[in-house]
Amino acid sequence: KGKGGGDENVPGEIIGTHNQPGSGAITFQGGVAYSGHLTEEIALDADLIYRFAAQGAKQFRQGKSWQVDVAASFAHHSSIVPVIELNGIFFDQDVENDEVKKNSGGDVVYLSPGINFKINDKQGVYANVSYPIYQELTGISNDEKYRWSMGWSSAL
Repeated sequence: KGKGGGDENVPGEIIGTHNQPGSGAITFQGGVAYSGHLTEEIALDADLIYRFAAQGAKQFRQGKSWQVDVAASFAHHSSIVPVIELNGIFFDQDVENDEVKKNSGGDVVYLSPGINFKINDKQGVYANVSYPIYQELTGISNDEKYRWSMGWSSAL
């Protein structure tokens, strides 16, 4: 709230740490991953990642989270590879100045169809669209309609 008690912006007012691009905290993460084959034509990849953050500015601590991903790739020996993924992200609520941020945290599960294009044996480009099939967000939060990603991958 602004200094006048409303939602207006007040010159010189400091934005809450939870609304800034960084909190000054160090985030630690660790996990396990698996890559293998279901059949000759279907590859399976999975991972489980746990994240937690140290305390940042204004006693801000981002909520701990778990992320789980399972992906199946079809005809993975060809140059164009269709992929289907199931992704889950499960967040605890953030804490700032010893106060739980009521509009943080929640759980989202996505179904993510995509495509990989192999440039060579060690490089490729990919794109996917993730559609939330389950969203349980805490407090007043915006439900996602979709998210997308694209990028380049390289193996050593």
